Amino acid sequence: MEDKNKLQVINVTGLGLSGKSAITDFIGCFDGVWTPDSSFEFDFFRLHDGLFDFMDLLQNEASQGRVDIGFKKILFLAYKMGINPSILDLKGNFYSSSQRYNKVFNEKFLSETNDFLMSLVKDSYEAQWPYQRFIQSSFRTFIEKLLLKINLGFLTKKKIYILERDHLNQKFQSYLTALLKNLDSNSHTFAFNNLSEPYNLNGLFSWVKNVKNITVLRDPRDIYASAKISNSLKDSFLGYEDVNVFIERYKSNASSIFKGNTEKNLIINFEDFINDHINFRNRIISFLNFENLNFIESSKFNISESKKNVFVWENHPELKKDILQIEKDLKNFLI
Repeated sequence: MEDKNKLQVINVTGLGLSGKSAITDFIGCFDGVWTPDSSFEFDFFRLHDGLFDFMDLLQNEASQGRVDIGFKKILFLAYKMGINPSILDLKGNFYSSSQRYNKVFNEKFLSETNDFLMSLVKDSYEAQWPYQRFIQSSFRTFIEKLLLKINLGFLTKKKIYILERDHLNQKFQSYLTALLKNLDSNSHTFAFNNLSEPYNLNGLFSWVKNVKNITVLRDPRDIYASAKISNSLKDSFLGYEDVNVFIERYKSNASSIFKGNTEKNLIINFEDFINDHINFRNRIISFLNFENLNFIESSKFNISESKKNVFVWENHPELKKDILQIEKDLKNFLI
């Protein structure tokens, strides 16, 4: 670890079905390292208008009006992603985006996040504020316009927040530490799948100080074949139902991968990690400064099982036409 007095954060990311779960499971075999279930991704930071975007806005935007709208958006996003409603909670289920982070973070996600966000408030006041119409429901906007027409405009006043920018990094680090400790109070390192995507890591590196990123790449032929075989709804974002769509999506994303800041950023091929395992596991250990951590064998990481996910496309001749198209159009990305 870089600093034994700080929690370390590891982000493992890829392009979809890239094999990042195998890397995360491997990292989780080291003593004191928390890793999530393979299905869990903590999206709150990386989303458009998520916490990284809001922190950048607060730090760089001169207009308090824009900051106010951004602040209200991040408060509502935290609520939607955080609530864990019961089956009988109709309002909660209406608003919930189904991440249910409060459940994951020991019922503390909403309280920790709201405390952090409200600590940024310097002052507030009420005023007629038309710009909030762009983030509220059309029905509410309609009612407010009626109230203005009948001279009851005072009922449309909104609370406007004035936020301060002092000690932003310090406050964010304190929030992050408190939040992560709700996952496991005994861990010193926390590894996530897709805490940030591999295209623009500036937010991750700017706001999470003791962080390392590992971007996992995999042969697009195997990604396509794996998606095609599973035919899973959750993998449909890859565009595998049409090979031409898959190719264009992959080409755009693979061409945009962040390659800078090599002290904090490692790009690794899934195939190399599996086929040349000793060499590449040692590369990861060195990158993460894990040399002094105990490695504990775990059923979560099984190199023999992972080997089954290499050269998948070779075992499916029915995909030969599509594979040839991928080899032609994505020749620069084959592994």
